[in-house]
Amino acid sequence: MSELLSLPDTYSFLDTEVDMKEFTWERMTHLIDTHPPQNTKIKGECGSATFLELERRPSLPRDAKKIIKELKRIFPGKPVTCHLFFGITDRHTTFGIHRDRMHVLYLQVLGKVDWEIHRPRREDAISDTLKPERSKIVENKILEPGMMVWNPMGTFHHSKPIGTRMGLSFGVEGLHV
Repeated sequence: MSELLSLPDTYSFLDTEVDMKEFTWERMTHLIDTHPPQNTKIKGECGSATFLELERRPSLPRDAKKIIKELKRIFPGKPVTCHLFFGITDRHTTFGIHRDRMHVLYLQVLGKVDWEIHRPRREDAISDTLKPERSKIVENKILEPGMMVWNPMGTFHHSKPIGTRMGLSFGVEGLHV
């Protein structure tokens, strides 16, 4: 995880040293099956779910735990959360164009996602979400298993799945906007 040693101030698509052997459909679906229902958000019309607070699950793959540990080292005293995004169709785009109030490191686990970085057309955008006509795509990349993207707090982005997918989002909480 040497690329995490100096995370940039702007978004970045990262090459990783994550051992993806543990991130199998079988292992990840077992993680989902045993997850507490109170930490699950389901969007049935799109066949998707978000699983919150995975960092507390003992069955989380070792390299995911290493990423959490490394982020805690880089951001001492700040809690790091891990959420899994799972969708069985390409209609599930999670949140549309948005920005987070935390730093986010996203790892594509299974399937593919078209990851877009957006910039508001007006610099005075105050909303945490944007309509497509109010933003422009700065860069996009197809993320495949093992690929990561670093989104510092406030980076507008949008993920569009290409079929069935799973991805882990590591958030550095407790930062100031």
